[in-house]
Amino acid sequence: MTYEWRERWRKRYKRHIGSKQWRTTKQRLLLERGACCQRCGRDGRLSLHHKTYERLGRERDDDLELVCEDCHPIADRQRAAHSRARAIQRRQRGNISTQMRLAI
Repeated sequence: MTYEWRERWRKRYKRHIGSKQWRTTKQRLLLERGACCQRCGRDGRLSLHHKTYERLGRERDDDLELVCEDCHPIADRQRAAHSRARAIQRRQRGNISTQMRLAI
């Protein structure tokens, strides 16, 4: 991942989470799910957390969860670990496909 790509992605992300669409989505989910952390049940200040960035800007409701400030860093670490594992799987599948093409 290049520095330029990362910076473009970061700007796109910040623009999205500052958008009216994002605020509307958060308010709707607060009403639907209740104003408490979906991990620990605590009420108070909540963030809308991306479980995945695969559909950034066109998230499904199940891509998102409301989390408190204590649970948010944990959720971030879990998302990062999951993303790393998926990247390794994609690389391994790519290597297997390449090996199969070379064997033919």
